[in-house]
Amino acid sequence: MAVSQTAIYALVKTDLQNTTPNDLLRKPTTGLLGVSAAAATALKSFDVNTIFDLATSDVFEGARKIVEAGSNTKSLMYQHGNPTADIVRESVVGVTKIDQIRYLSIAALERIPEASAPSIAAALDVANVRDLAEYPPYKAALRILNTAYFPENEPGFDIDQPADLLPTNGNYPTERVQYSTLVMDEIKIGTATTTIDILADTFKPLDLTKLAGADAGFQNVAFGALLTMSQSWFAQGVTLGNLLHSVSLAPGESTRMAIIDWTRKSSAGQADTIVEADELSNETSHNRAMNEVTEATANDAQSGFSSIRGSSSAQQVGVAASAAASFGFGVAGVAATYSAGSNKTAADSFSTSSGYRNLGASTLQNVNDRTHQNAHSVRSKRAAVVKEVSQTEHESISTRILANYNHMHALTIQYYEVLQVYRTRASLAKVDKVIFIPVKLMDFKNDDLIRRFRAVLIAASPNASVRNQLMNLDFTEVSPDPTTNYTWLNGQSPTTLTALTGARLSRQAAADTPSSSTPSLPQPTAQASPTKLPSPSEQWAELADKLWNTVQQTARISGMLSQAVLRPNSSSLFIPTDVVIEGVTMHQSEETESSQTFETIAGELIPISQVSSGYYLAVNELKALHLNVQANEERDNIIRFQLILNRNGVRFPLELPVTQAITWPKKFRGEVLVVNFKTAGMNADVKNYLQNNNMSYSTAVFKSLDATQIALLLSGCVVKIKQRQTNGQVIEKAVPVSQVVEPQPIRYIGNYLAFKMNPNEDDPDWQSWLDTRGLKVGTASEDLVPLPSGGTFAEAVLGRYNCAEKLDMTRFWNWQDSPIPLLPSDIAAIQSGNHDTSDDVKPRQLSNPIINLSAPTTLPEPTGLAAILAAIQNGNMFRDMSGLQGTIQLAQAATNASSAGAMSAGQIAGQNLANQLQADTERQRIAAQKELGMAQIMTGGTPNFSKGGQNISQDGAKVNYFDKTQSDGGSAIDGSTGQYSQNPAALATVWGDGMSRSALVQEVSSNLTKYQSPMQTLSIALAEKALREAKDWADLVSFTPPVEIFKEMKTRNMRIQMLEDAVGDHMNLDHFAVEINKLPSFNGKQLTDVECLSMVRKNINGFIDTSLSSFGPFNAGDQTLWLSDNPLRTVLKIEITPDNAAVVVSEANATHWRFSTLYTEDTWDHPISGTREFGLGKSAAGKTTIYTRGVDRPTTRVVAAGYWFAFSQGAKLWKSFQEKITDMINKNGGDAKVIPPTVKDVLWSELTYQLNVTL
Repeated sequence: MAVSQTAIYALVKTDLQNTTPNDLLRKPTTGLLGVSAAAATALKSFDVNTIFDLATSDVFEGARKIVEAGSNTKSLMYQHGNPTADIVRESVVGVTKIDQIRYLSIAALERIPEASAPSIAAALDVANVRDLAEYPPYKAALRILNTAYFPENEPGFDIDQPADLLPTNGNYPTERVQYSTLVMDEIKIGTATTTIDILADTFKPLDLTKLAGADAGFQNVAFGALLTMSQSWFAQGVTLGNLLHSVSLAPGESTRMAIIDWTRKSSAGQADTIVEADELSNETSHNRAMNEVTEATANDAQSGFSSIRGSSSAQQVGVAASAAASFGFGVAGVAATYSAGSNKTAADSFSTSSGYRNLGASTLQNVNDRTHQNAHSVRSKRAAVVKEVSQTEHESISTRILANYNHMHALTIQYYEVLQVYRTRASLAKVDKVIFIPVKLMDFKNDDLIRRFRAVLIAASPNASVRNQLMNLDFTEVSPDPTTNYTWLNGQSPTTLTALTGARLSRQAAADTPSSSTPSLPQPTAQASPTKLPSPSEQWAELADKLWNTVQQTARISGMLSQAVLRPNSSSLFIPTDVVIEGVTMHQSEETESSQTFETIAGELIPISQVSSGYYLAVNELKALHLNVQANEERDNIIRFQLILNRNGVRFPLELPVTQAITWPKKFRGEVLVVNFKTAGMNADVKNYLQNNNMSYSTAVFKSLDATQIALLLSGCVVKIKQRQTNGQVIEKAVPVSQVVEPQPIRYIGNYLAFKMNPNEDDPDWQSWLDTRGLKVGTASEDLVPLPSGGTFAEAVLGRYNCAEKLDMTRFWNWQDSPIPLLPSDIAAIQSGNHDTSDDVKPRQLSNPIINLSAPTTLPEPTGLAAILAAIQNGNMFRDMSGLQGTIQLAQAATNASSAGAMSAGQIAGQNLANQLQADTERQRIAAQKELGMAQIMTGGTPNFSKGGQNISQDGAKVNYFDKTQSDGGSAIDGSTGQYSQNPAALATVWGDGMSRSALVQEVSSNLTKYQSPMQTLSIALAEKALREAKDWADLVSFTPPVEIFKEMKTRNMRIQMLEDAVGDHMNLDHFAVEINKLPSFNGKQLTDVECLSMVRKNINGFIDTSLSSFGPFNAGDQTLWLSDNPLRTVLKIEITPDNAAVVVSEANATHWRFSTLYTEDTWDHPISGTREFGLGKSAAGKTTIYTRGVDRPTTRVVAAGYWFAFSQGAKLWKSFQEKITDMINKNGGDAKVIPPTVKDVLWSELTYQLNVTL
């Protein structure tokens, strides 16, 4: 399979773990584990700069080819005898053999500079060409290259299982999130800033009075960093969590379970806005004049003839025939049927008719109708209803039956929660330099500044009073004078605002007498207090509606100004300050001498007659509208004012509240205030409030600034940065701040604006800051996080036994023979309930209109023409005399009768044919049964059609019974051995399931006796020969390592490959020995035979041809064991061309040791399975020998197919063992010679058969 992403990450350094294989190839070689700075410099000497360069380097490829040529006899260089000229340096290689070049120094490679070869070898820690070819970073680069571009080159690649389509866990993150942390690291403190050492004795507690200052914010620039962290979640798999529930069942017990789970979420939402506006204007007029003259004439003449001929015929033929014969018994049958039907029909019809009708009518009608309707109605209604409705319901119902079919064991079903395990990797994705620039807090005593940011301050203020003050900065309040009488405020009587509001708000029975600002004007009598309003807001809304005439006027003006002119809890009207008055009209009920003037803020009085479009007044310059009265006699007056306003060229009228001056005496002269004009200004209390909360409101203003405004503020500001020149010199220069920061702040901390800087990569201070604080992009930490998945895992556990009972004829196993009587009670039918609750979200309907259109009267229709028109339009005016319909019906009936007869005949013929075929089939089946019975009788058998297992339980019981009889000394029907039958089908064929158990056992015994002897007789000769040949290796054939070795290998995820576990039938038996006449001497001392064997063991690679195989410890612990005096349990890894393998020392003492073949996760299966022994022995002449002998078989079918190659390679290796031991002894003062080896090839099947017979 292809290399996983996790395996690739294990080859690179931590900061590159989140990099894809394609991007890894572009990284420098220092990104690989094992490549130091010195090694990277050495690699650059022969143009290897990146991981891609390393993977495709000609130097390493050449070294690999030389190593391959020295170890692979099939390589091109080995067969040629010389390496390629452009790979090696001739002056160094000389006449060195092709298989020895790999042991030369790396100066032998042409591409490596000869003068630099020693330093390169030292930097890469390689001693020769072979070490360079096996350079781990080079192998890692190759794996990354293959993963990125050539996954098919990876071992185990399967084209039918592409890695990109196979789901895997842990390679790619399922979710990735990023979060940032802002760090303030350094505040630049100016020389004028007073600093206090908090550890000094003079330090005093912090004084909060500093915050009361007008500019209590930060004053100095600060620097810091924005750390962006990336967290990736990798799905690693699932695991079992807590035990949620368990169910215990006695033997033979079953129970039913019903699980009902429902959830319901409901939320409602509705936005309902109702606006009613009715306006009706209708006018109806009817004018009608009619003069009708109608004449109708109908003439009809018919002449026709109809004729029909019909003929139908049906024919059905069916023939069936069959014949069969066998052993003299035959059956034949023939069936035939025929049916036919025919019918002919003829019908003629002739008819002629004629007719004439003449109708006439004359009508004169003159109708004149006129109706006129005129109605007018205006209604306005506003309603807003907000509702939200959302319903979600889920219901799941499941029923289960839990049964324990075991009759001997209790069953417990355990339910565990399933946890999803995630591997989280948190890494530093990015570090941005940040500069904190302070901004001076706002001075809220500056009205212009408040007006500039008024909208921001209104949105940020939680104080309603402050918001109203800010909102009124550009509005003029037009308020009715509280001492003036206004009509329609209290029923039909005029009332002042002071009297009305005072009575209502204080809930008094009578209104207090209001104080007048004009003492010379008599006061009205106190009015009765109306009933109290439900709430003050509703009271003010009612007053405003009555004062300003109608809702229609305020709604119209609000729409034109695009803002509300009425406000809650106020009876005033608010209009923008840029509105001007271009005219005034006044209406009063009686003729009274009076004058009307506007009073300006400056105290100037301007008559309303002077106001026009040419001489307008701005409302923000007015103070009040006065009415000066001069009465000649006692009277009451109702006065109306209407102002003509203009804003930006849009003119609109404003009708002021209807005033009513009370009855004044004769000769009265006085002044009545109609309305007051007040332009709001900045209140000192509001300024103080904003100033006291300076930091909060200033921050709100800072957040509202856009990039352009911030760039304007930063213009003229510079910052000093350091840059490294090309010559390595570091200079410091001042650059505009807006040039090195992003225009929009990333954070607002008090009066600090935090900007991301774009530091120069050559800035030494920034790099030093990152290094000092250990901030390195890519640094990651991993952790495992289990999360509930919502799933459940159920596991069945039998009491102190496996989860199934073994089938055996001596035990009860057929559940159908005796059903379990303990049945659970039924659960009543479960139905999902309705948990829905309806939420009414329908909007309210509009009320019925006040007025409706009257339907116009219906004018009379002329009645004289209706009958004539009906007669003329009647299609059946003249009678049909042709008789055509009857003729058609007669012909159709005849055709149907003919068709029915033909179809009936066909059905009868088909039925006859089917009956004949069924009879023939039954006769042929009976004949076949007779033939089968005759055949069984002729072969000496008894017909029995119930042979064979009816189900797998019966066949399994027979297999177990057969195995028991065989283990007691019997043999299988087909002559095979072992604990399981090799041919259960033969058992099912011979043993009848319909027999009783006693009869079945008798037939089994007779069949075993019948089949045993012939099978033994067939193979006895070959088996005895195999046994004789394997006699000298019997101890190795039957060798089993100690149990402790098996247990230890299991803890190391390894498995011993036993001889009987192999699949190949050919078994290799060999014996290679060296006869020693005189033992060797070293350092003047002659070795003992035990010391000589120990030296051979500890230096075994020196006594074999390592081009064929080489031994090495599996890990450091194995290295220590192997070099000790007791190598038992040592695991050795064998480098075999072209495969790898492993063995374990399964037996050892001073005179011998044994290797057992081993399976490991690193080397997988050993090509052959068996045991090899090394030790001291005696030759036929009684001399000491050092020998190796082994017994092995091919492990897999692939190796078994080429067993001769595997055996021959092993023979070559052990022959080199003989030769090198002999050479070592003879060169060191000893005397030894090679004993001719013994090699045999024995068939495992023949040997094991004979062994079983002997046993």
